[in-house]
Amino acid sequence: MQFSVPMALFDFVPVILYLVSSVIFQRDFYSRMSKGCYAVYCAGTIIVTVGGLFKATYKLLYALGVCDFPMLSDCFMPFQATGFTLTAAAVIGYVIGKGKAENDKLYSAAVPPLVTSKMLFVVFMVLGLLVTNIGYSVIALRKKRIGAAVLFIVSLVLEMGMGYLSTRDFTKASMNWIGEVTNFFGMATLLLGTLDLHRNVFSE
Repeated sequence: MQFSVPMALFDFVPVILYLVSSVIFQRDFYSRMSKGCYAVYCAGTIIVTVGGLFKATYKLLYALGVCDFPMLSDCFMPFQATGFTLTAAAVIGYVIGKGKAENDKLYSAAVPPLVTSKMLFVVFMVLGLLVTNIGYSVIALRKKRIGAAVLFIVSLVLEMGMGYLSTRDFTKASMNWIGEVTNFFGMATLLLGTLDLHRNVFSE
């Protein structure tokens, strides 16, 4: 692995952008989702954030020569898969109007089973990311915020691009930087779309 300190520090930026976007959505969804649906959404976004922080921390510790603790990096995939699946379940509930109190049992059972298959984690992560961003886009289009919808789709495309990049040789510093920049713009466009909805839809 080739991790420099600047690269490792930069890896925290997309995580922070995602966290800010998630907190804004959490505030906006608080009075609009049932308690169960909202709890699942918060749990999902927190798990995604923690997974990102763990992986960024691993890179920083490695780059600084403190230690090589691969478990921090290995937990990234399960965390992301579980987190995006939970987030998607909550967003689906909100979009189709099922995020009501009588359906809270549905969301309490939304956690996917813990498995060791990496491919299954990949499937859950991709589907969760896909459904969540499309759900955000539907919310934006319903309120005629076309720019926000486009931003969510662009973010989705960039994050899906990260999936392709993950199949490349990430032992090379150049590939790591390409991945970092792609992830940064993916989270930046997500945050811009989130702010658009917050200011023009949820603040009404």
